[in-house]
Amino acid sequence: MSRIFPSHNVVASPRATKNTDLLSGALGAIQAYTTTEVPALRRALGQEPIITPLEGLNGTKLGYSQVIFTADECLHGDQRAIVQAFCEATFDGWANAIRNPETAAEMVNEAKKMLGLDDEANDHWHASSGFDVEMLQSCNDFVKGTFQGDRYGVINPKRWNEANDWLMKGKGSKDFGLDATVLQPPKNLLPGNNLARIILEDAKTSATFFQQTYGRKPSLAVITVGDLERYKHGKRRLQIYSNSSSSWFSKTSTGEANGFDVQEINLDASTTTDELLSEIYALRDIDGIQLMWPLPAHIDNAKVYSAIDVSKDVDGIHYIGQLEIGNKDAYPPVTPAAAMALMEDSNVEVKGKRVLVIGRSPIVGSPIARLPGLVKAEWIKGSEVINVGTTFREDLDSLVSDVDGDIAKHASRYSP
Repeated sequence: MSRIFPSHNVVASPRATKNTDLLSGALGAIQAYTTTEVPALRRALGQEPIITPLEGLNGTKLGYSQVIFTADECLHGDQRAIVQAFCEATFDGWANAIRNPETAAEMVNEAKKMLGLDDEANDHWHASSGFDVEMLQSCNDFVKGTFQGDRYGVINPKRWNEANDWLMKGKGSKDFGLDATVLQPPKNLLPGNNLARIILEDAKTSATFFQQTYGRKPSLAVITVGDLERYKHGKRRLQIYSNSSSSWFSKTSTGEANGFDVQEINLDASTTTDELLSEIYALRDIDGIQLMWPLPAHIDNAKVYSAIDVSKDVDGIHYIGQLEIGNKDAYPPVTPAAAMALMEDSNVEVKGKRVLVIGRSPIVGSPIARLPGLVKAEWIKGSEVINVGTTFREDLDSLVSDVDGDIAKHASRYSP
């Protein structure tokens, strides 16, 4: 803490009384967990406490706050299998807690009663079911941050090593204290989760530079006309797979968490072409515009998308035309760009190969793509598959692949 706050007098304080010491004025600030002390402070104050995130502050890299430790001798032979089974069971439990936090909180309280626990007699707990659920959901967000490919709990070696390097002032060895192979997705799976986090961190860094340069945050307007089918399960998908600082389904809070001003404009399905054009033309002071597809059938698609200035086209609507006139800096459409980034990150070489792109044209591709199981796994026969389908099945409470069957058995490599 002294390294993070070199101009402050940093003292040791018992964790059990940190909140009380802060509220009494004995301390001017405390190091607090967002999962426990912060929600307890909010209830004691009756308002949101002032929080300064430590990650990134003065170059700070903290890595993971909680990990599973085991002795070196337990990482070999039969004992290694036991450790792996323990990890898998632990994160199966977290998967249930993420899907059903209220039930999980009740089960934790039942276990506490059975074990005679009293919350350690400290001041960073609050005796209410609301606190229990909020604390658990906050923990769930951190667990979701470890999701990689097809499972929770995967440690990112890069993040681990960055934290070690910071903590040991560059004197630690690579992968010190880490065996990242204990819990990993299948070797032929191409997970994009860590890549997505890196891209978001880069965007946040760019937004910070923009604000320092121009004195304001970069801005984005997202226009939606009518109710989009893809948002039908948005809240559930946000709960299971992401959080409010990094999700497609929480654009405003994701923007706020990463240094962007995001304005969501939701228009009625009866909005006319001229009314939509007026909304677009009114966004003169906005840096980027995203007009969500599809639009209602009565809207003149060509007219409204053409009204978006090329310099503000963050969705790549003008991309092909701009390439044709030699503009290599045009924004590409985000999904193809993401697929290409994943292939590059995973060393998937497409040069010289026959590549099949299954599209989403409005009259053929889109209706077919809405059907899960579009491609049969046995058709693949050793191909590398980049799957960008996002079909959510209510009966499975899960996203499902556009590939029907055991893709791992037939593909040489694949994204989930």
